[in-house]
This record gives sequence, structure tokens and C-alpha cells, in this order.
Amino acid sequence: MYRLVSEKPAYAEGERVNLYAELEYTGSESSVTIYHSVSPFYFPMEETTRNYGIAYVMNQPLVPTELAPDKPLREAYVGSGGYGSQDPKAYIEFMQRIGKLDFPTGTYVVNGFADFYVQPKGGEKTDYKLKATITFKVGGA
Repeated sequence: MYRLVSEKPAYAEGERVNLYAELEYTGSESSVTIYHSVSPFYFPMEETTRNYGIAYVMNQPLVPTELAPDKPLREAYVGSGGYGSQDPKAYIEFMQRIGKLDFPTGTYVVNGFADFYVQPKGGEKTDYKLKATITFKVGGA
């Protein structure tokens, strides 16, 4: 089971946005091992007031994680976004703030997902990409 959560639907500008994802194993085995990048969680988003896309990238090593029933794996959003030297100054400043978890006033749509696979010993590999979308606001947007 995948969950994408903003602890509040709206935040004041300058207030810490608490955004996280959880993955919980609900099967009948005592545990399952999943294989993923640095994290199974991705937090790509868009800010709809400015129409800015906020990319989410990470290193791609293969990492195993064991999940047990009733013990969800939980990770907080740690910032993202990127820009090039030719991008407009306002865009660069916006992305720098997002990277520091300082969300400017606006409406944010998070198109989160968990991406991993499971491969039991002697079994076939099964890929999973579980998706969820949430929206939150910052400031008077």
C-alpha cells in the first residue's frame, strides 16, 4: 500500500511543508524484499500558479529494503528541482527556494509514486509503480 501525505492542506509562506510518502507491505508472508533506487519514493510536482514543473531526480543504485507487515517505510520530501544558467532569474530563484524547502506562495500538485520491484528467490521479477496525487497550498494562493 502506497500513501502520499501532506500533513496540512495549506501552509503559511515560510512555514515548513510536511510532505512524506509511505509504503506498507500488506501480504501474508513475514516480510518481502523490494529493490529500488536510493529511495523507492519520487515527489515530482508542479506549481500551478506559475505553471512550473518541479522535477525529482535521485541516484540510481540498486538498494534492497525489507518490508514487514504493519511496519511502513516512511520518507519525507527533502527538496528537489533544477535550473540552467539560461533560465529566467525568477525561475532560478523559485527553484533555489524549493531546493531549500522554502515554498513560495502558490498551489502545488504532487504526482508522487513508489517505483520498485520484487523478485522472490527462484521466482519471476514483478515491477511496481504505485501512484498518488495530492494538492496543497502555500500562502494566499
